[in-house]
Amino acid sequence: MIRAVLMDMDGVMFDTERLSTVAWTKTSQKYGCPLTREQILNFRGSNMWDNEKKFLELYPGKSETYWTMRKERYEMFFAYIDEHGVPIKPGLYELLNTLKEYNLPVCVATGTARETAEMYWEKTGVKPFFSATICGGEVERSKPDPQVFLLAAEKVGVPPEECMVIEDSPNGLHAARAAGCYTVMVPDESQPDDELLKICDEVLPDLNAVAARIPELIK
Repeated sequence: MIRAVLMDMDGVMFDTERLSTVAWTKTSQKYGCPLTREQILNFRGSNMWDNEKKFLELYPGKSETYWTMRKERYEMFFAYIDEHGVPIKPGLYELLNTLKEYNLPVCVATGTARETAEMYWEKTGVKPFFSATICGGEVERSKPDPQVFLLAAEKVGVPPEECMVIEDSPNGLHAARAAGCYTVMVPDESQPDDELLKICDEVLPDLNAVAARIPELIK
């Protein structure tokens, strides 16, 4: 029985992963440290410091370049947000209202920095739906380590095995499975391959489909 929901943010709540991929691609090419789509997708779910380590494995000694690229990537990213708003994933409000209707606590568990996440939440009006939030840098170990979801379960006062995690990235899905949570993938940039299917309890097409499952999962 599911008694709480733990949600990733980028790629699950907001359609921001595609914007991020484009921005990383452009800035990495500009600074002569090109990143493939797969390398960029591997950043998902991790905080900025862990992603620096991943970048330095590819380009040793380029720490300053990483932070310069990251700054310009954010400028490009936020320019789009300022002009167009935060892109919402289909079914987000329907899911949040369903969870509220059934009195299920919600904790957002994201690798994104709190300042950025808070800006998204303010612009979209979703924060009142949350019982707790965890952002990048607020746990010692990023996804795929399960620490963030174990802490999220603790924050909502529900055992991990009675929490549903909604994720889109391989790092996040592995973290959810390692935490012992009911693991639901809503695909975004990554599609469910054989490896991911083995660690997912369900793969659903969008958040509307997740909302439709709630009455069954809480029995």
